[in-house]
Amino acid sequence: MERPEQLLDRIQLMSILISDSSAKDELYLNFSCSWDREHGLGVHMKQMKMEHIQGVYTLYDLE
Repeated sequence: MERPEQLLDRIQLMSILISDSSAKDELYLNFSCSWDREHGLGVHMKQMKMEHIQGVYTLYDLE
């Protein structure tokens, strides 16, 4: 890849999980991705800033 925008051709948003606690202000973005179809890509965000990036299933083991 030459530009960050090219990443958009390799991922697809599958789901968004939003915390039910307004105090936490966090969400999880789950993507399928061309380089790891089995595990996907998970992004954990807090206060609209990226906190962690991991495989979709291992991302939830951080807490």
